[in-house]
Amino acid sequence: MVGRKKQSTAARCTGKLLLLLLMVMALKLHSNSSLKGLSLRQLRKEDLNSNLVLPTIQFPALPDRSVEYNPNPIPLNETVDNKSFKFPESDIMHRYLDGLEGVEVGSATHNGFGLHTVNVDFTFEPTLYQKEQIDFVGQYRRVDVKASADRLPWADGVVDFVLSSHVIEHFHDPIKVVCEWLRVVRVGGYVAIIAPHKERTFDKDRERTPWEEIRLRHYRFESGELVDAAFDSLQHWCVWITDDFLEIAKHMHWKVVEWQDADDKVGNGFTIIMQKTPSSLRNCPVQRQGDKL
Repeated sequence: MVGRKKQSTAARCTGKLLLLLLMVMALKLHSNSSLKGLSLRQLRKEDLNSNLVLPTIQFPALPDRSVEYNPNPIPLNETVDNKSFKFPESDIMHRYLDGLEGVEVGSATHNGFGLHTVNVDFTFEPTLYQKEQIDFVGQYRRVDVKASADRLPWADGVVDFVLSSHVIEHFHDPIKVVCEWLRVVRVGGYVAIIAPHKERTFDKDRERTPWEEIRLRHYRFESGELVDAAFDSLQHWCVWITDDFLEIAKHMHWKVVEWQDADDKVGNGFTIIMQKTPSSLRNCPVQRQGDKL
């Protein structure tokens, strides 16, 4: 009798200890709920002094600029995972950019690339674009750094690549923007762009934007008539087919290493992959773009 009573008491103690252990584990999981959506490739680290959530990759800044990191905590409907939650990832981008560290301008959860990137956007505030991502997959991609795409904070030649999808057309002066992307990319690195194709988007009834128009816009910027690249997140300043962008690259002496008339993501755009050479910036406004671009 006494033996059985001792065994019963031991069993109850063991059960209580197990329950206590489970409660502790549950509390730990709850405290880490803000890490929902993290992948091993893009796991964050926290600055214990400021509680600032930093990207795992950080590039040196220009001497006269600072990198404005996202100061906000990670809510449950925000993710730092760069994978695509809806549309397929791009084989051509993986072929050129896997194993490199770069910048993506305007990343999205429903159309991610699964690459090692810092996500740059013009605001940390909620946008219609974030709402669209939530409507697609229930989460939106965290903005790591706030900066205008035509005025990045990083030093010359410190990034392996700059990637964007359906962004460049929102700038009045795309030459200025690509020059800035080429500035921060190292020689041998890449600027990879997917832009909407006129015939496969709602731009199909609009006139194409020819090289002469793009050249004139850029000239007006260089001459001081335009003070910025006139970004508009809701408007397409440029309407192109693939050949139109290839013509811009030819005039600007940008080395195109591969292109797709129909991109291998959604298929409503075209893909241009350019590799930076020592002469890529020769037709850009200044060799060191940081102060004026």
